[in-house]
Amino acid sequence: MPNGHGGVPFLGGPILFAILFAVMASLPNPQRFGWAWVAISLAFAALAGWRLAYHLHMRAADEYDGAYTAADAFLRATRRYRIAAVIYAILSTAAGFGILWWRGLP
Repeated sequence: MPNGHGGVPFLGGPILFAILFAVMASLPNPQRFGWAWVAISLAFAALAGWRLAYHLHMRAADEYDGAYTAADAFLRATRRYRIAAVIYAILSTAAGFGILWWRGLP
């Protein structure tokens, strides 16, 4: 919320999912979990990209459930968010896979 009462802080979701990815990626012995470790880590990376797209492209238009945003501006922000969400999720997953590859895949 813009007045500071409740809500999620700006970039709170992407930071949380990036921290969860970092925790999963830095497990001391990830080979014992096999490919489940890779799948869970990449899911957190994709979620970080998805939430980043929301906070950068949709959050301002969605304040107060979009009540103070014009209908055409809300539709433009929604369209921009949906396209960016796919792109950011793919890019963050690719970056996460690169990190896991460097760390050593099972």
